[in-house]
Amino acid sequence: TTNWSTFNIIMPLGISFFTFKLISYVIEVHRQHIEPTTDVVTFATYVAFFPTIMSGPIDRPNSFIPQLQSKRIFNYDLAVDGCRQILWGMFKKMVVADNCATAVNKIWTEYQGESGGQLLLVAVLFAFQLYADFSGYSDMAIGVGKLLGFKITKNFNYPFFKTNIAEFWRGWHISLTSWLTDYVFMPLNIKFRSIGKWGTIVAIIITFVLVGLWHGANWTFAVFGLYHGLLY
Repeated sequence: TTNWSTFNIIMPLGISFFTFKLISYVIEVHRQHIEPTTDVVTFATYVAFFPTIMSGPIDRPNSFIPQLQSKRIFNYDLAVDGCRQILWGMFKKMVVADNCATAVNKIWTEYQGESGGQLLLVAVLFAFQLYADFSGYSDMAIGVGKLLGFKITKNFNYPFFKTNIAEFWRGWHISLTSWLTDYVFMPLNIKFRSIGKWGTIVAIIITFVLVGLWHGANWTFAVFGLYHGLLY
């Protein structure tokens, strides 16, 4: 049987934001979309930019490295916008996500005695908790980036207001889904094009399984990704 405890340790090392940025850099240089940087500080800053190091977004070298290489002048309007976004992110995290978490954890600890309606409510609250927590951290990271004069990739675009699963994933963790589209789905789709639409289906399912594993190194998340791939 698979040793999931070992998998839980190894998996994050392969799917960290460091790794995504490094792979993106190597591929873009190989495709000659960017020139390789010779400045160690610029390269290290791109890979380990501190606001995005824990929760993203995943910036591409094409858009971020030129910002590092250009001269930056303090932009008052951008800084004010950054402060607003930091405060909005803190509100999402501390007011929405943390309060949802309190209710969710209370019900989950005594779920055997709860009604179906309460369990449905906690499922909805957990979805809002996850969104507010993750998007809140992304907003704070983007806001700090603006304070420093950087424009960081937008990571969420009202995913719960989308009308279908495809639109949902274009609004949820945008930097990850676009990364996987460009570097996983598109190459696989080209590789499997000889089998027609089935090649596209296989590419979609593989991509979504990876999306699931990114959200958690567990077989349940792999099933989650497979399910969304089939819905897509």
